[in-house]
Amino acid sequence: CLPGSPSGSSPHPPDTAHAPLRAKVGLDDFLRNEEGDVNVVSIVVLIGIAVLLAVYFKDEIGKLLKKLFTTITGSSTNAISTKVNP
Repeated sequence: CLPGSPSGSSPHPPDTAHAPLRAKVGLDDFLRNEEGDVNVVSIVVLIGIAVLLAVYFKDEIGKLLKKLFTTITGSSTNAISTKVNP
């Protein structure tokens, strides 16, 4: 771009002969750019840990949920079946 030209515009028409080269350079830049890689890796590690914990404690989680839903169902049944004395 020339100093006086608007940003993003070029004084010359696009050169289609160099398009594959520009695409390769752009892909190389994208693959070499390491910005944000630490965040992606940490998210993948945390998801992996969560999955491993869920698999390891699968039976305990199932028992806890069954007990929880039994308690909720029993409490709601008791609340509905009890009569309010006037």
